[in-house]
Amino acid sequence: MKSTTAATCTYGDGGLIEVNPRVWSDLSDITREILLFHELGHCILYKDHDDSQLGIMNKILLPGYIGKSRAEYLEDFFYH
Repeated sequence: MKSTTAATCTYGDGGLIEVNPRVWSDLSDITREILLFHELGHCILYKDHDDSQLGIMNKILLPGYIGKSRAEYLEDFFYH
């Protein structure tokens, strides 16, 4: 894993999420949550990156829930 990569998902048998401890230690709790949802999106829901709107599956990790509530982000994540 690159030193600047926050986390990766390896597909297969439920998927494996690997988190970079150096990056993790610098993230806020909210950003950590978004990161884990993002990787679960790849590993479990087979979602690709989507930069068409602000969301959990953006290529660039969001620093927090911007412009919408956490509930709205999760609704978009799970139902769209």
